Amino acid sequence: MTSQPSDIARLERVTLRYGQTTALDNVHLTAPAGRMLGLIGPDGVGKSSLLSLIAGARAVQTGKVEVLGGDMRGTELAMRLRGLRRHRYTPMLAVTAFADAALEAEALKAGLNARLVKPIDRPALVAAAAFWTGRWNGPCTATPRLDVLEAQYDHDAEKLLRVMTQYRREMASWRADVLRAMDGGEGEVLRRVRHKLRPHLELFGMADAAAALANAEGTADARTLLGLMACCDRSLLLRQAGLAATAGPGAA
Repeated sequence: MTSQPSDIARLERVTLRYGQTTALDNVHLTAPAGRMLGLIGPDGVGKSSLLSLIAGARAVQTGKVEVLGGDMRGTELAMRLRGLRRHRYTPMLAVTAFADAALEAEALKAGLNARLVKPIDRPALVAAAAFWTGRWNGPCTATPRLDVLEAQYDHDAEKLLRVMTQYRREMASWRADVLRAMDGGEGEVLRRVRHKLRPHLELFGMADAAAALANAEGTADARTLLGLMACCDRSLLLRQAGLAATAGPGAA
């Protein structure tokens, strides 16, 4: 497990352009932990562009962006929220993008454009950041294998990006169902999600994990489901980042 970084965010030599327009030019910025910070300036000076890079809502073009000790280049962690590749964002997205399973109900209830009103445990956010960047395995006891899925689509990067996005959207919906079921004690919902998830686990080479679902019940069942979906989601997300480098501009 990684130690807590002393800075929430760090930007070095960051430049961002929209066509011929330069929004950020060689920006260096450090946002220390334990402070309340604000960006002040007129419209069009790059405040939203800077926050979008920190939140992971926009890909890093030039320079380096670190958030909670994790390199944001290529990962675009915020994509995992509800499985969307394109969405609006707020500065709070930098927090919700790193929420782990125990805190994700708060993020879902708050919504993408709402403010979180309760404090979020910083060590949990650091742990989740390490998980989603692949630096810590968290609940993953087995690594999903995507080679069979990729072979089904002839290793076509554009097709795979679309398919993987659909898989992630499904799991995001199921994850929300599980969280609601945990609040309401709805065992039937958990059984339905378990039934829908098992074929995915078998496709991803996780037959043992699929079999283990049959032995989980109640709250343990919910935790197991959330952990397995997080493992699959992370593998799909990180693979999407690699495929995006070879896919054309029209890829989903």
